[in-house]
Amino acid sequence: MSTGDVQKKRGYQQKYRETHREQLREANRKDYAAHRDQRREYNQAWWNSHKEHYHDLLRQRRIRLKEAALDAYGGRVCVCCEEAHLEFLTLDHIMGGGSKHRSSVSHWGNDFYRWLKLQDYPPGYRVLCMNCNFALGKHGYCPHNKTGISSQEVSYDHTTTPAGCAPSGR
Repeated sequence: MSTGDVQKKRGYQQKYRETHREQLREANRKDYAAHRDQRREYNQAWWNSHKEHYHDLLRQRRIRLKEAALDAYGGRVCVCCEEAHLEFLTLDHIMGGGSKHRSSVSHWGNDFYRWLKLQDYPPGYRVLCMNCNFALGKHGYCPHNKTGISSQEVSYDHTTTPAGCAPSGR
C-alpha cells in the first residue's frame, strides 16, 4: 500500500469515526461490559510491564519543563551564590509573596512551571538555589551576600533579552 493510499484510508476512517461517533461509543460500551474482566487483566498486565518507562517519560517531561522555566528567567544558575545543580535550583518571586501567589493560582511545583509557560514567562521571578530562596523568605537576606541580594533589590527587565528575564539593578 502506497503512502497516498494510507493517507486516503486514514482520512476515510477519521470521517467515519466523526459521523458515527455515538454508534461507536455504544458498541464500545457493550463490548467493555461483556469483557470487563479480560480488559482489566490486560490493562493491569500492560501497566505492570510499562510503568517504569511511563514514569521515566514523566520525569523527563518535568525536567524539561523546569529547565525551560529556569532558562526563561536568566539561566540554570543561582543569581546569588552561582549554584548550578539543577536539583537545587528553583524560582523566586522577586517581590516576595510566592506562597500566597501560588495558592491564588492553585499551582505548585511542576504545575507552577507549566503555568509560567502558559503565561509566556511573565516578569517578577528569578533563579535561586533552595538555600538562598529559603534564607530570603525567612530572614529577608541571603547569608552568601548580606549586602547584595535581598528580597526587594533585584528586578528583571522582561523586554531586554529574548531568553526571558535578565538581572538588572533597580
